[in-house]
Amino acid sequence: MATAGGSSGPGTSPLYVNNTGTPACSDATSKANNSPQSPWCTLHRAATGAAPGATANAAQAAAAGDTVNITCGQYPIWGTGINGFDGVAVKPVNSGTATAPLRFQALNNASSCVRLQWATATRGAALGGHNVSYVQWSGFDINETDLPWPAGGFQTAQFWISGDSGSTSTLARGVVIENSRLRGTVTSSRDNDNYSLIRLSGVDGVTLRNLDVRDVGETDENSSGSTWYHAYNVLVENCRFENMGSGIYVKGQTDPAPNHTSIFRRNVFRNVVFALELFTLANGLPQAPFLIHNNVFDGAAYGVRFKTFGDSRDPNDIKVINNTFVGATANCIDFVGTQQDEAHLEFRNNICVSTAQGISSESAAVVTVTEADRFASNRNVFQTVNRFTQIGANLTFTEWQSMYGQDADSLFVSPQFVGAADFHLAPASPARTLGRAVFGIGGTSGTTIPAGAYITGSEVIGPY
Repeated sequence: MATAGGSSGPGTSPLYVNNTGTPACSDATSKANNSPQSPWCTLHRAATGAAPGATANAAQAAAAGDTVNITCGQYPIWGTGINGFDGVAVKPVNSGTATAPLRFQALNNASSCVRLQWATATRGAALGGHNVSYVQWSGFDINETDLPWPAGGFQTAQFWISGDSGSTSTLARGVVIENSRLRGTVTSSRDNDNYSLIRLSGVDGVTLRNLDVRDVGETDENSSGSTWYHAYNVLVENCRFENMGSGIYVKGQTDPAPNHTSIFRRNVFRNVVFALELFTLANGLPQAPFLIHNNVFDGAAYGVRFKTFGDSRDPNDIKVINNTFVGATANCIDFVGTQQDEAHLEFRNNICVSTAQGISSESAAVVTVTEADRFASNRNVFQTVNRFTQIGANLTFTEWQSMYGQDADSLFVSPQFVGAADFHLAPASPARTLGRAVFGIGGTSGTTIPAGAYITGSEVIGPY
């Protein structure tokens, strides 16, 4: 019979991991006898049903409906020495379900207090799994000083969530990563390594929430906070991405999923080269667009960047709505290549200030920005923007409006922020009545709303 906290079969009760020494822990404790007074010592025991290095035992491992409560502290993990999705150190052998997820969390749902370190020098991802669905990870503090990646760390990560991307039936679904702090290393030696702190590949319905993600590589887009391949319906909210090559790189997609809708909302991108890099099949649907809204881009060289092949693989149905871009050394919106016909990319209700270029399509054909079914921009605030660039021609704001028919109702004025680092709008800001609600952002379509990330003024943007 199970004692308080334990269960003998499918997950129904809380489980406990505590290696602080009080009380004494043991990985030999059965699942049925696991309790706050008799905890396991390692994350491996909870995830695999066995001690580190031993053969997994699914019946003794945490399962659907279980919550693994981990006392705050530092925990050794035993790496595999393998890069890639099959090299994850701590990977559950059981999945959760949509109604009964499997959850690994800091005790009392604390944030960023379960710190990991390699038991022996190795390489590979720390947490995650392949073809494991409805698993939640919360309260972790992962730092490269504790989990160093030796030379040859190509294609590695701290979290690696993956499924088989060939069809919708084999995607890893419903994984949540939240309430955690992730740190890499700012060094050019990481550039071109495909090194990211969160790697998503072959997934559907993943949530990244309340994360503080910093310090990855230096200037290359492949050094990212999160890199995605074949990732669909992902929600990224209340995260900070700071000091890295790219914040999120939606890099490579195939097309097994019927709906690619993803949402980025209430995030901060600070001091990154490419904040959001959107490449092949980063797209939504006309009735369910890919939404980027209520984010702050502070010191990102490139805000939102669209990379194209000029065919059906290109980004489409992406809406950039009510964001604030400040201090971009390159541009707020960038097109690399010509957008396909009926791409339906939109840039509305944004604030773009103190940037080298407002909107740049230097390597794209003029048709990218002159056909509204490819790209439409309006009701934005621009200020201290040096130019708008099109095929090498540096245009003023009025030239941009008159030559290309964009931003007819937009303003080239100061948005009047509350402070130098506070991007709320002052009471007299002309941006307060410039925006119009669209795609459900800010109210009923057509409602007068402010431009910029702060619509009500009470939004929490970034980690909370």
